[in-house]
Amino acid sequence: MASSSAQGEEWCLLEDDGEEGGSVVFAGAIAEREKKLRSIERSNLLNMVKLLVKSLIESSMKLTHPIPDDHTHFCQFLIVLEQVFKHRLKAKKSLLSQRRYFWSAIEAFERCSADFSESISSVRAISGIKTLSGRGRAWLRFVLMQKKLGDLFRVMVEERRDVLREWYEVDSVMVCEEGMVISGMLVGLAALDYNMTLAGDEFDRPVGVLDLSMHLRDGNYLAKPSGDSEEGGGEEGDGLLGQLLDQKAFLEELNKKLEASVDRLKTRLESVESTTSTLRERKNALEQQVSGLLLERDQLRAAEAEWTSQLQKKVGTLQDDQKAELETYVQTRLCKMTRKQSSRLTCRQGQG
Repeated sequence: MASSSAQGEEWCLLEDDGEEGGSVVFAGAIAEREKKLRSIERSNLLNMVKLLVKSLIESSMKLTHPIPDDHTHFCQFLIVLEQVFKHRLKAKKSLLSQRRYFWSAIEAFERCSADFSESISSVRAISGIKTLSGRGRAWLRFVLMQKKLGDLFRVMVEERRDVLREWYEVDSVMVCEEGMVISGMLVGLAALDYNMTLAGDEFDRPVGVLDLSMHLRDGNYLAKPSGDSEEGGGEEGDGLLGQLLDQKAFLEELNKKLEASVDRLKTRLESVESTTSTLRERKNALEQQVSGLLLERDQLRAAEAEWTSQLQKKVGTLQDDQKAELETYVQTRLCKMTRKQSSRLTCRQGQG
């Protein structure tokens, strides 16, 4: 009775609250259900990525050539990967409608790293792509061929979460922990080689449909097969696969280091060439300056010689003039003295 009376009091309390209290409880239930559904969506995407990455790696080991763009497991993987990028993507509001394009979200990371900038610029340069969705699909294939999908995905979900939250809801697979798990799975795809044709008109077409029949088998697909022979063969195959992947990873890492060394040497060479060019320009400028100074010196020397010659001529003329004037003066003085003496003699003779 106490229990029923307590329930009755609680029911009365809800009734007294009116429509507002009931709506709050109903909204809370809807929010909880929505949260559960989003969690299931993230779990489904994570499991599908896990299945398709595993099947893609296993099927690639049976090929004697790089994975083509029409490979079944590869196409299925791209379908799920596109759904990962589209999951809970924030709507871009416009006057007519609200559209969501994951290519716009990718473009937001263009300045986050040089790899993002290079890949986005390369996709923009592909002719024939008319839709934003097509550019997003082309970008996924391009970074897979460049073996940079895992690194760029890690930058998105781990290093630049501030940019990520501007484009995705907080309950999206990109923002939640599932995104970091998927980031770790995608790193292994760098060990595979791909052979794809980046034709523009092909990416604007709608994507295919995910075929679950190839993954629906008896028992758990992710579990190891039972039986001694199967376990032995599986372990041997896994060991060989591990060795091949390790060797491939080592060679790719060595190739990256060599490419980095080449890039550094190219940078140093460009710096040296720039310095050499600057020094050459300065040398040419100095040579021109020296040539100008030498020409000016020769001109000054010629002017000095001309001025010296003119001065010598003037000095010679002045000396000649002074000598002539001196001779004239001496003769005049002699004449005067002779006249005075003759006059004196005449006077004395007259007196005597």
